[in-house]
Amino acid sequence: MRKQKNPLKPLEYQPFNPHKAFEMLRKDTDTIVIFIHGFLGSPHQFISLADFVYHMGYACAALLLPGHGGTAKDFAHSSQQQWTEQVHKEVHRYAELYPNVYLMGHSMGGLLAINESICSKANVKGLILLNTAIKIGLKSRSSLYSTKNFFSRNPIYNRIDRYYRENNSVTVDNILYTVGWLPRVVDLTRLSRLAVKNLPKVTVPVLITQSRNDEAVLWRSAETIEKGLINCPYHRLVYLQRSWHSYYFKKEQKQIQDEIKCFLDICTGKSLGR
Repeated sequence: MRKQKNPLKPLEYQPFNPHKAFEMLRKDTDTIVIFIHGFLGSPHQFISLADFVYHMGYACAALLLPGHGGTAKDFAHSSQQQWTEQVHKEVHRYAELYPNVYLMGHSMGGLLAINESICSKANVKGLILLNTAIKIGLKSRSSLYSTKNFFSRNPIYNRIDRYYRENNSVTVDNILYTVGWLPRVVDLTRLSRLAVKNLPKVTVPVLITQSRNDEAVLWRSAETIEKGLINCPYHRLVYLQRSWHSYYFKKEQKQIQDEIKCFLDICTGKSLGR
């Protein structure tokens, strides 16, 4: 039998819509990890981490924030308040099944996680923050470096290009609607300021990871978070040397998994054999 050629070319989209909330629930645990994506992100970017956490013995859920998973117009009509309310509602919904909630947020999702931990102290037991958008660095040297390589013919960067496009949940069907994103950028700034203000109020363990090669967030954002956690009982800061804002190289994917396992084992008492 002749082997069929793969109809999917290197930079084409997958022929399905992956931008949907998903959950992987278990009956043998009282702990859930809730994943929160970033500004233009998608639940789809957490599939691998969610599978890893699920096989550690925890329930998982990845949220889809309002205005995401659709068009540029949908995104323009969303707001900071809607994103915050969605996270709060879902945390309380899952907390009815799992009293121990851990929030894992990427970029803007990290800001939402920090702020939600203050609003839901009874439920949120820990935070895992991935490249949290405290300080946007689009004009930084790393951003210019990454932009140059975005257009490279190097297959490594083509793979990164594809990853970013597949995990961008906002479809730009009409470029004019992107003008309406300006208020959303302001919302992002407000969320960042609120998160920084809330850092001293965080009283749960926190794992912070930050890519030094991040093209969207200044890597010193992690230092700001660490310095603000003055009442946090335990925190750990881990820097990744090669990875980008959303794209993680394989070796550093494994590093993040190891850090997450160690963090959750400590927080849940597994490291003590409970």
